[in-house]
Amino acid sequence: MGEIAEALKIPIPSGNVSFYNEAPGFTVLPTPTILGCGIVRDIRRCVTSDLKQEGNTIALVGTTKPEMGASEYYRMTRSYSGKVPDVDVGALRGGLDVILGGIERTAIVACHDISDGGFAVALAEMCIGGDVGAEIDLTKMEGLRSDVRLFSEGNSRWIVELRKGKEKQLPKDRKAKVVRLGTVGGSALKIRANKTLVDLEVPKLAESFNSTLWRLVA
Repeated sequence: MGEIAEALKIPIPSGNVSFYNEAPGFTVLPTPTILGCGIVRDIRRCVTSDLKQEGNTIALVGTTKPEMGASEYYRMTRSYSGKVPDVDVGALRGGLDVILGGIERTAIVACHDISDGGFAVALAEMCIGGDVGAEIDLTKMEGLRSDVRLFSEGNSRWIVELRKGKEKQLPKDRKAKVVRLGTVGGSALKIRANKTLVDLEVPKLAESFNSTLWRLVA
């Protein structure tokens, strides 16, 4: 954490790790919580994660790697891999420069980091927030298995929505790969990789997303 904080020049004033979240019959996974602070030069240019406009381009910033260890997908499928996500500081810094520069130039109108659940979950959340679908072609990503493309939780990756007509204004960085994967539009999230992998209406995604807690505690 100190290495990354120093590289990004971001102070971390607070942190907490709970390793003993136990009750009779079950435990909660260890939960580290970290507070980092940064400065936004113009709050009016901040973007949110919800998709904004049909016809806009959806792109992936960063490189997807087969780092599936400790992922939600492997936990759910009871799979195992010792290869957990690592951080390439140069790629992280380069990706952030692309993101921040794209926001400054108003080329990026929505952005979501890829973390728990991987690409598929982050994009589903963007669709739910904007109440609009998207069509994605994963064959433009790295030559990986489809489940890795969908659910890898590799670090230093973001999904961005690029304003139509401003795609070329996105800054370039040799350490940050940018791949255009599809467009915003329709009423469903559709993801393909030579065959259909996901085809779900946005209201169904929202229903699943919003009802999970109530299903667990009903």
